[in-house]
Amino acid sequence: MTFYFRWAKMEDAQSLADIYRPYIEETAITFETEAPDAEEFRRRIAEVTALSPWIVMTDENQTILGYGYYHPFRTRAAYQWWTEVSIYLRADQRGRGLGTQLLSKLEQLARIQGYYTLVSVVTCPNPASEHLHQKAGFQPMGCLKQAGYKLGGWHDVVEWGKTLRTPDKDPQPILPFPLCANKLENLL
Repeated sequence: MTFYFRWAKMEDAQSLADIYRPYIEETAITFETEAPDAEEFRRRIAEVTALSPWIVMTDENQTILGYGYYHPFRTRAAYQWWTEVSIYLRADQRGRGLGTQLLSKLEQLARIQGYYTLVSVVTCPNPASEHLHQKAGFQPMGCLKQAGYKLGGWHDVVEWGKTLRTPDKDPQPILPFPLCANKLENLL
């Protein structure tokens, strides 16, 4: 099967919300407890894409199988060269290597924008996500013990990180997505 990548569109909001809902309602993978609707997803897409890309993965019929994006790791200016990545797949698409492809694509995009480090916050236990990040060259950077309470229990989170390049002495600001979307387009 061939997979395709493209930028997320506002019309994708309901499909993205549908993919995300089971993660909220059935797992502690996300600490979000209320499933956002399509309107909230449109707001999130607009917010994320003001700085960073949000991509969707589709099959040959243009059915969305999963999505991924990255956003500022922290809001203070000194953190701008680190970005936090998130990936979500439809339940019936997990375990097929799609997460690896999405993560690889996001890494390529982040490098071009000028990021130095990708960070992923993983609720423990989450063997699939842990394996994905290890395979992609991420390293555990720290554990926040009992960071969140969901579904009747306390959960640790591990921050995984991958250095994309050696930090420069005088780094250039991150190039906002709208200013480099055409340049990034050839990577999809």
